[in-house]
Amino acid sequence: MSKYIIRRLVLAIPILFGITLIDFMLINLAPGDPIIAMIDPAAPIAPGELEVLRENLGLNQPFFVRYVIWLREAMQGNMGYSFVHSVPVMQRIQERLGPTLILTVSSLAISVLIGIPLGLISALKQYSKLDYALTLGAFAGISVPNFFLALAGIYVFALKLDILPPFGMVSLRSELPYTLDLLHHLLLPATVLGFANMASLMRFARTSLLEVLDQDYVTTARAKGLQQRRILSVHALRNALIPLITVLGLRLPGLFGGSVIIETIFNWPGIGKLAIDSITDRDYPQIMSLLLITAILVLAANLITDIFYAYADPRIRYAE
Repeated sequence: MSKYIIRRLVLAIPILFGITLIDFMLINLAPGDPIIAMIDPAAPIAPGELEVLRENLGLNQPFFVRYVIWLREAMQGNMGYSFVHSVPVMQRIQERLGPTLILTVSSLAISVLIGIPLGLISALKQYSKLDYALTLGAFAGISVPNFFLALAGIYVFALKLDILPPFGMVSLRSELPYTLDLLHHLLLPATVLGFANMASLMRFARTSLLEVLDQDYVTTARAKGLQQRRILSVHALRNALIPLITVLGLRLPGLFGGSVIIETIFNWPGIGKLAIDSITDRDYPQIMSLLLITAILVLAANLITDIFYAYADPRIRYAE
């Protein structure tokens, strides 16, 4: 297992360097000028002022010179300073990382704790009315876009029923303790973000368990007279959950991508909201840092998925 983990780490290094190069290249090829975005359009511009600002920010250097400087500083934990706010980029990211992790982890927990059990129940009750109802709900969850579900949730639960707050992470003035107030604000965005993943996990869990139940070793266990509960818990469920580990790993990047839309709609002060603000302001250091950190999180998620997959199914490990 140790050799397998080391090999996965070694493979991740060139991928990460390739991501940094593509990240830097795409940002520099993007339309728009950060210098122009920083200047008031109504203010007069002195001759040569734009070139002075570009020189001060290092934007007049050749592409590869700027890339090497940026990569060297990034490897030391220095992501530079925000063009717009003139504060360290990492400071702004650290302030927003916590809310995003709270939102994504909560949505992942909702999708796993609800989606997988419902999928297993749907498989065990195949072709029943409950199976048809759960299948219809899963298809609806996969088909409905997150932004539409978010707006519908705000309209129903915040405007009509007035039982959930429509935006924000906490209330300015609340009689509830901080933790309860946070959970009150978290419920709607976390449910919306996790709904699509919950629906897809439900379908994967159902299909995976049905496939396992048709295997010869399950038939043999039944022929031996084992109880249905033991067959499910010992022989079927563990093998049915193996493909779901891969699916969960593939869904993690989607959670970070979906949080951009959800955080913007619900005004959630996380990384996604920061990304939209940075793109609007053409804050290049901020955008590059967000892309790099997101790539690292995705690589880490894939590595963790591979490790869990190897523990669940030893057949996929590299020969040691």
